[in-house]
Amino acid sequence: MILMYHGIGQTENTWIRSRSNFERDLQTLYEKGYRPISLNDMARNRITTEAGYSPVVLTFDDGRSDNFRILESGGRPMIDPTTAVGILERFHRDHPDFPLEATFFLHGRQPFGQEKWLQYKLNYLISAGMDIGNHTLTH
Repeated sequence: MILMYHGIGQTENTWIRSRSNFERDLQTLYEKGYRPISLNDMARNRITTEAGYSPVVLTFDDGRSDNFRILESGGRPMIDPTTAVGILERFHRDHPDFPLEATFFLHGRQPFGQEKWLQYKLNYLISAGMDIGNHTLTH
């Protein structure tokens, strides 16, 4: 199964999944025995999900700031806990057997916003084991 999200926000609408519903989605997947894998691994048929569990791919389109935002604390970066990345991190911390795997499809000149932190964000996603995909400049 592949799930595609766009925005993660306060209020649910056509292109936005509310934070509470996104957290509920993760909890439901966890309870139903789904475990995230990378889209790259799925495409290459490198599925190593433990027996008794089912793989799921989580994707996020458009590189929206509500997917990944940095807050500064004393000039140091801190991942906004209300964004997709922040919620995924917290869920993974609380459920270590739910891998921190997701694919972010980016487009435009300023993915995720915050030009100052763009390189940090891209490096963070890669170092955390997540994937970055090309969504093309204009879809």
